Parts: sequence; structure tokens; C-alpha cells
Amino acid sequence: MRSLLLVRALVSVAAAAAAAAPDPTQCEGGPCGPGNERCAGVKVQTFVFHLFDTSCHTNDPNAPMFDPVHGLYHTLYQRYQGEPQHGTQRPLRADWPSWSHTMGHWVSRDFTHWAQLPVALWNDQWFDAGGTFTGSATIVDGGPVILYPGLCRIDSASCPTGDNYAVAVPANASDPLLVQWTKQGSIGGRSVTNPVLNATGDDPSSAWRTVHGEWRLIGDQGGCGDGGANSSSTTGTPIFGSMNFREWYRIGCTTLSLGDCPTLFPLPPLVPGSADGISKDGLPTHVHKAGTLGFSPDCVQIGDWHDGLPGPAAQGGTPGSWEPLTGQIPLDAGRVHAAKDFWDPVKQRRIMWLWATLGTGLQTVPRELRYDPRLQRIVSNPVDEIKRLRTT
Repeated sequence: MRSLLLVRALVSVAAAAAAAAPDPTQCEGGPCGPGNERCAGVKVQTFVFHLFDTSCHTNDPNAPMFDPVHGLYHTLYQRYQGEPQHGTQRPLRADWPSWSHTMGHWVSRDFTHWAQLPVALWNDQWFDAGGTFTGSATIVDGGPVILYPGLCRIDSASCPTGDNYAVAVPANASDPLLVQWTKQGSIGGRSVTNPVLNATGDDPSSAWRTVHGEWRLIGDQGGCGDGGANSSSTTGTPIFGSMNFREWYRIGCTTLSLGDCPTLFPLPPLVPGSADGISKDGLPTHVHKAGTLGFSPDCVQIGDWHDGLPGPAAQGGTPGSWEPLTGQIPLDAGRVHAAKDFWDPVKQRRIMWLWATLGTGLQTVPRELRYDPRLQRIVSNPVDEIKRLRTT
């Protein structure tokens, strides 16, 4: 029997301070793992209207999506726990701390009532034993696919830098809640072999499809900027491609600003009443968002993006071009980081989630993004569904 926790979403009230971080591989009743998910020794903050985890630290939003088959909204998130890895099987790069992350999971029909589901992705494979880090969702052939970075033991052949990209798909596509996910599934009727790409860095964006039929996504780090896998440069975001979402290749480096949890998406709908006298041909085409290094606020930049030629660089593929219209503008002035967005086809809107980096963490109120051409700014409001929670 599934245990579902209903959570509502709007304004928060903190009730307790967070305790010191515990061993993330220990849960109540023994080591963490499927069926034993309640973190031991954690005194979480509790909130009235925001999404938060009842027993563990809540970190980055992951893979928000609308499932077009079952008509439900999902958002996953970084959960501060992981299955213990022993001896040489506890694989981490030397520059990462020795803790693990799994992906928690919430689902909703209406953005105001949420069910907390079991952990969707555990760090249970050699390619993600050190943690399943911040991933994104893409709807492929009508169904959701999560592409995420896994941390693994450095190995010159299979994991040369300690990180790679892997994919996960629903284990039971007929389950409306998509409770179980598998890393041994199939896409397009053909099985997937994970990892789908190594030496990647982390934080892949959602993917988009170009006019050439190629899937593309951008990542965080991965050899751009000053050339290091953990570059502190503010330029040089890597871009990757695939023709089938199963086999991926590196295309090169863009001039998009480097930062955590990057995203690149088409210009969202305009603020109502703001388009008077403005030609559609004169509008920018895209929005780029990335969390500036050092946990500073996420910033957005407006400009024109043009996809490059398909394929890896050795076969003539090109990264594409970015012509910014504005400088980088903070997405939010609060203590937030690692924002993730998705396109809602039901109401034709771009929705963004942010992680509030306070105490044991929470997800901010989901916001709808719009573009105001008079200000040349992205503006946001709580999604309309939040109005249902208001009283007189």
C-alpha cells in the first residue's frame, strides 16, 4: 500500500530549526534503500503551503513535467540521502563531498494538492553510486524521460572524470502516478545502455528538437570555459546532441554563460497588453537561465538563439549561436538557487520551480514566466491555481 502525504502550495511558516546534517546513508531502521526512506536524526522545518520533505533535506528541483498520457504534473527533487556504498564501491571524485543524493517525487492534478511518492531514483548502479544529481525531464515519443548526471568512481575507461549522463524511464507506463522508474528501459522501442555519455559535468537541461530532427541539451561544466571539468569561468556552456535520445555525443561549447542547472527555452508568452505596436519579428527568440557559481542567485538573459548543424564536431556539427539582448538579470532576490522549468501544454505556459536554500530546504511556489517587451524583462507570478488557496 502506498503511503501518500498531501501537501499544499503557497506561503510558508517555519516551525523548527534544522539539526546538523546526519549521515545521508542512514535512515530510521537501518541503511537507506527502497522501502526504508525516512532519514534518521533530521529535524526538518515544516511549512504550511510549500513543498518540502517530511524527513530529509530538500534540495534542487528535478525534472518537473506534465505527463500527457495521464494528465498529471510531476516534480522530482534532490533528497539528501543515498544507499550506502562500501569499500571501493563508494565512488566519488576527490573534489566532491562524501554524500549521496536520491530523487524524491511529488505528483499533483491541480498545483495546490500534492502527493509525496516513494523515492523515484536511488544511487544503485555503478554509474550513479555516488549520487543521482540534478536531472531534467523531456517528453520523448509522448512519454517522459529523465536524463540526469550520476557520480561514479573515476576509471579511465568507463568513468574518466567521475561523472556521466544516464537516462531513466517509467517502469510501468500505465501507472498514472509513475511511481517506479527504471534505468534499464527502452526509448523508441529499443533498449538503453547507461550511461549514455561520460565525462559530462553535471546538471543537464531539458532537451529540445531542432529542425534537423536532432535532440539537443546544454550542461553545466564539462570542459568548457577555461577547459577544466570544474571551470570557474562564466562563459562556455557545453552542448550535447542525439538523434534518438539513446546515444549521445558532445557537439562543443556555446557562448552561453556557465552556471548551475542551466536551461535554454523559447521566449515565453507575452505579458497581456504588452505587445501593442511591437512586431513579432522584432522579439528575441529565447531565454537562458543559469545559477551563477558560488550559490549566487539564478540569472536570466534574453536573446536570439540559432541551432547549429547536427552531429558531433568531428562530423560537421556546430554548437549554435547566442546573441544576447540583455545582461544577466537575477531571477529572484531571495535565498534561492537551482531553478528548473518546464512547458505546460495544458495552459500554454512556462513554469519555473526554485529551491529555497534555507534550513532543510523547500520548493518555492511554482511561478509562471512571461516576457514584457516594454521592459525587456522576464516577469513572473504564482501560477493561477494558487488563487484557490486564498481566503477573504
